[in-house]
Amino acid sequence: LPSNNQPPPPSSSHSAEVEAAATTTSDQPIAVAAAVAPSPPPPPPPPLSATAHFNKAPQTKRKPSGSRRSSQPDEHSLSLTKGQQTDNNNNNNNNEIENQQPSRDSTTPKRVLEIPVQSLKKGGLRFALGLHLIGQQNTPDPGSWRANQSSDTVLDMFFRDNSAMFSVVLEESKIVVDRYGSRPSLPYMLQESVILHKVLDELKELAFGGEGIEEENRLVRLEERDGIEKAREVLPARSA
Repeated sequence: LPSNNQPPPPSSSHSAEVEAAATTTSDQPIAVAAAVAPSPPPPPPPPLSATAHFNKAPQTKRKPSGSRRSSQPDEHSLSLTKGQQTDNNNNNNNNEIENQQPSRDSTTPKRVLEIPVQSLKKGGLRFALGLHLIGQQNTPDPGSWRANQSSDTVLDMFFRDNSAMFSVVLEESKIVVDRYGSRPSLPYMLQESVILHKVLDELKELAFGGEGIEEENRLVRLEERDGIEKAREVLPARSA
């Protein structure tokens, strides 16, 4: 006989329910697994085209090393530039000085030579010396000198570089030659000496040359017979 504490054996209907439940329970994990399964991965992005734009970092230009010189001038270049400017200014000043024709009013004259005389005929002597100076205008080259009569007793000679001039002045008791110009050039000094030697030759001819001319009728009479040679001593030696 069965004990009162033991449950009664299951009936056949109850066993069928238990199997059905077990079957339902065994199928449940499959549904859950299907629910939590991961979704398929998204499709890969399309490939970038050749013209795709990329943000580039800003690039700084490199300074060439040794290939180009610096645009800043160095001290040596600055000194050369200043020296050239100084030379140009000096040349411009020299050109301005050369373009300014000297005159008796602009500078104090320098006495070149002086010849004492007893008497002279101003009109005739001025004419004779004037013709002589006109004949020397192309010495040593055409246009080297320009003769001018500034008054009845003054004859001027201007040199082509306008650095200086000289005047032959006929006074009552002497014949003088004065130079005007603060900075006579070396060519002027050389050619002035040549011309004045020839002027002295002309005065000597007028004072002593020619036969049959009375002393009173000469255009110039010297105070000293060797007065012309004494005046010549102050000039540089004449060319041979």
